[in-house]
Amino acid sequence: MTKNDRVFLIAFCCFVGWIITALAWSKWFQAHSLIQSLYLLLPLLAAFVVWTMRPTDLSRPLKELMKGWFNVLWSYCAVVILSSILLLVGLSAVGYLPYSDRPGPGWGNVSPHLPTLEEVSYFSDWATLLLPMCYFFASLLFAFMAWIKWLKPSIWLVRIVGGIFGSGISMLVVAAAGWHISIAALVTNSVGVCGLLFGAFILPRISPRREMPLSLVARTIGTTVACLGMSALLLYPFL
Repeated sequence: MTKNDRVFLIAFCCFVGWIITALAWSKWFQAHSLIQSLYLLLPLLAAFVVWTMRPTDLSRPLKELMKGWFNVLWSYCAVVILSSILLLVGLSAVGYLPYSDRPGPGWGNVSPHLPTLEEVSYFSDWATLLLPMCYFFASLLFAFMAWIKWLKPSIWLVRIVGGIFGSGISMLVVAAAGWHISIAALVTNSVGVCGLLFGAFILPRISPRREMPLSLVARTIGTTVACLGMSALLLYPFL
């Protein structure tokens, strides 16, 4: 095993350990505590330490990995949060109520109008609930795609699984935060489409380098296990 591959696998295992620990806490996203905040900041602290390291054979692959994570992080947060706000504001403007418990989302419950500052402020305040979840699940998508790309399957498979899981996770994130305002399924599904495009075309830009040879069987098993793990995560809320 080469040094670059060893560094990648160690960093990947640390990332996966961070994710599994968060998922194992049953009330992770409900317990807004100092411990939770510090735990969520661990990858940022690790990235800061890596960027302050002197350029060496060890730090270069780590910096590339952290750069890929940061790009996925900000772009995914921007896609999900901005698309949610724009959909809520835009649908309201054309006369479709995109949220509400009573009378409920739908046409005819609000008249077409120009977006008001109060309306934009309300939706923006709600969107802050998305930020910690987008941060966490963007990191999850990054770890998944980094592993898949390291195994080097065909690009069409990478785009398909990236689109599926990007869409599914985006809808779960918006639905989880959206129950506070009884968000319409139209908004959730539309953000899912944005997540699909993100997962299919932006997420695969991660390019970790693998130098050690792997057989087709090993790469197939690694890809299958990763996809099964992501599928289980998506299906768990419905069980």
